[in-house]
Amino acid sequence: MPGLTVKLHRRYREVLLKCSEFESDVALRAVFVTAELIPFRDSLSGAASKSGRVDACLAHLAEKHLSDGRPVLPLFLVALRDRYQEGDALRDELDEILEKTYPSVEKQPALADGSGQDVVEGIYLDLVHLATECLLMSKWAWLTDHAVRDLLPVGFVDGVHEFAVQVRKAIWPKKYPDLEKTLCNLADRANQYVNLFLEQSCLRGDWFRTSWRQDFQSQNERLEWTGRFLEWQERCIPLLFNLTVALNEFAQVVRDTVNPTYFLREGKFSIVDSIGVMSDSEGKVYFPTEYIEVDSRHDLDGPVIVEASRQSE
Repeated sequence: MPGLTVKLHRRYREVLLKCSEFESDVALRAVFVTAELIPFRDSLSGAASKSGRVDACLAHLAEKHLSDGRPVLPLFLVALRDRYQEGDALRDELDEILEKTYPSVEKQPALADGSGQDVVEGIYLDLVHLATECLLMSKWAWLTDHAVRDLLPVGFVDGVHEFAVQVRKAIWPKKYPDLEKTLCNLADRANQYVNLFLEQSCLRGDWFRTSWRQDFQSQNERLEWTGRFLEWQERCIPLLFNLTVALNEFAQVVRDTVNPTYFLREGKFSIVDSIGVMSDSEGKVYFPTEYIEVDSRHDLDGPVIVEASRQSE
C-alpha cells in the first residue's frame, strides 16, 4: 500500500479485522455516510470474506483524495472509529493507527447534512443509510414482486439480519424519539418476516426458494405437509404487508427529521404482484396502510389473520 510501511500495513489489517463493519459488504458500506465518504461508497468492491473486505477497502481508499487534496483513508478511519464508544479498546486502536499515519488529520468528520459538527445527527444518518442498504429499499418493487412468489435474494436476508443486529446494538441519543421508534419497529417487522420465510425455504444459488418435499411415506403425510405449507404461505403475505407499512412510516419520519427529500421522488413503498399470485393471475400493485392484526387467542405456530387492510390499484 502506498505510503505505509510493511509493518504499519500489517497493523492496519490487524486492527480492521477486529471491526464488525467488515463482516459483510452491506455493513462496510454503511460506514460511508459522511459528506466526504459518500462519493466513494458505490465504487467500493465487494468481497467474499472479512479479510478480503479489509484488503479491498484499503486498496480502494489508499490512493483516493478529495478535490481539496485531502486523503480519503484517514477520513474513513475517523468515521469507523466514531462508531465505537469512548473507552472501547478498539476505538483506541483505531486512534492509534490514525495518529501514527495521519497525525494532522481533522478528527471530527463532516456529516452528510453538511453540519460537520453534530455527531448525534450522524448516528441517525448512519442507521438510516444502513436501513436503506440492508432492506434493498431502492429495489423494493422488484423485491416484493419476487417475495410474493416465495423468492428472497440472499442479500436481503443477510441485510435484514445485519440491520436488526445494528439496531439492537444502538445506544440511542434520544434526540429524535420517533425516528428511534420507527427504526426499532422496522427492524422487528423485517426480522419477523424473514425468519418466518426461512422456515419453509432453502438456499439455491443467490436465492432462498420454497423447499418442496417429495419423500412422503403416505398420501396422508403429503396432505398434512401441504396443509402446513399453505398455512405458511398465508402467514408470510401479511408479514410482508406489515413490513411495507413499517417502511412507509419510517420513510416519513426520516423526512420529518433528518432528510426532507428521503425517497420523496420515488413516493410510497408498495407491493408489486406482476403475475397476480394474490389475485387469480391479474397483476396488481398493493398499497397497505394499516398493520394486519393477529389473534393471540389462537394457539398455532404463527399469526392468524383476523383483519387485513389492503388497497390495490
